[in-house]
Amino acid sequence: MAVVTRLTRAIARISFVACLTLASHACLHAPAFAQTAPAGGEWRAEQEKRLKALDAYISRKPVAYRWFADFPFGLTDGAPFIILKLLPKLAPEEWGSADNFLDVAGLFIDGRDPTYPIARGFGWTGLARDDANGAVDYAALSCGACHIGRV
Repeated sequence: MAVVTRLTRAIARISFVACLTLASHACLHAPAFAQTAPAGGEWRAEQEKRLKALDAYISRKPVAYRWFADFPFGLTDGAPFIILKLLPKLAPEEWGSADNFLDVAGLFIDGRDPTYPIARGFGWTGLARDDANGAVDYAALSCGACHIGRV
C-alpha cells in the first residue's frame, strides 16, 4: 500500500511539473496588445461618408423615418400625453427641463423638427388617431427611443 501511495505522489509531482512546463510554452501566452497606427483624417472621412449616406436614406424614405422615429408602439398604450408634458414642470430634476423633456434620460428635442411636441424617441397618438376629436392622446416609446441617438 505504501508503494502505491509513493507512486501516486510521484506521478502527481511529475504531472504537475509537466503542466507547468506546458503552461510556460510560448504558444500558450496571450498575444501582445494590438498595435494600431493613428488614423488621422481617415475616421473623419468615414464618419462624413456615413452621415451623408444616412441623410440620403432618410430623405428618400421620409414616411418610413417618421414611423420609426415618431409613432408609438400602440394607439392605446403608454401614458396620457398631458401627464408627460406636465412632469418636467412638476419635477424637472427627475424629468428634465421644460425645454428639453427627458434630457436626463438621454432623450432630446430634435432640432430638425422644432414643432414636434415631445422628445425624440417618444411617439404620441395624436399623429395617427382614428378619431381626430378623441379625448385622450397617449405617449409611448417609439423605435427611435433606442435606435436614434446622439453623443
